[in-house]
Amino acid sequence: MAFRWVMRHLFTRLRLPGYGRRRALIVGTGPEACELTGQLQGWTDYEVLGFVDDEDQLIETTSLPYLGAATECPDLVSRYKVDEVFVTLGHHRTSLASLILALQPCGVKIRFIPDLLNILTVHTAIESLRGVPLVSVREPPISGLNAIIKRGFDFCGALIGFVLCAPLMMVIGLLIKLDSPGAVFFRQERAGRYGRPFRMWKFRTMVADAEQQLSQLVDIEKLEQPVFKLKEDPRVTRVGHWLRQTSLDELPQLINVLRGEMSLVGPRPEQVELVKRYNAWQAQRLLVKPGITGSMQVSGRGDLPFEERQKLELAYIENYSLWEDIKILLKTIPAVLSTRGAY
Repeated sequence: MAFRWVMRHLFTRLRLPGYGRRRALIVGTGPEACELTGQLQGWTDYEVLGFVDDEDQLIETTSLPYLGAATECPDLVSRYKVDEVFVTLGHHRTSLASLILALQPCGVKIRFIPDLLNILTVHTAIESLRGVPLVSVREPPISGLNAIIKRGFDFCGALIGFVLCAPLMMVIGLLIKLDSPGAVFFRQERAGRYGRPFRMWKFRTMVADAEQQLSQLVDIEKLEQPVFKLKEDPRVTRVGHWLRQTSLDELPQLINVLRGEMSLVGPRPEQVELVKRYNAWQAQRLLVKPGITGSMQVSGRGDLPFEERQKLELAYIENYSLWEDIKILLKTIPAVLSTRGAY
């Protein structure tokens, strides 16, 4: 007993100057930030470095400095070698999603007050710090060894698929050229993992000036939900309609998989402008690479309501396994042949 007391006392004394302590950053400057800071400062495991917020309203009850705006968090995490970021109620809900996505690649632990979200999200764990309830954002399942296995499966599958489908892709390219003027391929900026934009490849299924005509058909800013798809799009060509029905327009995305921008299986890749409107719950689908096919495509495709699509994709992320990828790929064939929800 005496030996244990001496070791515990020595360990505590060593940690007080800063050895082995976790460096923390507080997002927000409201009353919740003040309460949380007091708890952290009374805990020898943490060294609170300062505050970040979009408004530099310093907390009067603490001498900790204001370090910058919330958008500077990734740079501050790197500069100060931060271990954990605590997001308090003072931070706006609308920017929480972008903050989490920006911090996720930094390898830092993220915690926030649970009242920030009206529902619990995947990849979270409820914890308590001296009576203060906190939600920790866990590392996504598709990381570490799982990520290596998935990448190997994606690369080998895409390479084999590209070689086998090359003759068919040449025929499709010829049909597109004969059907309407314009390029064979269509490239558009989509949101990848963590919302990072990339150029997605598809066979062109619309008229050449489809992008210019879009504003006449739909106002993205007025959409009730960050998703849209027209059932009877006048911009779709004759060959394009057939390609969409059979999903053969997606074949060039094998190039994106080989480049590491997409996976064979994953959430549907969405347009960057729509992703900017995501809330924190919706933004979780960006924690993994988008896929050519996925749980949404084999469960109804375009016929599913947005909320149902989101739940399916988050369930896939939460319960990822290589076997699940194989099952989805096998289910994709009958789903495509049925043409249900394709338009």
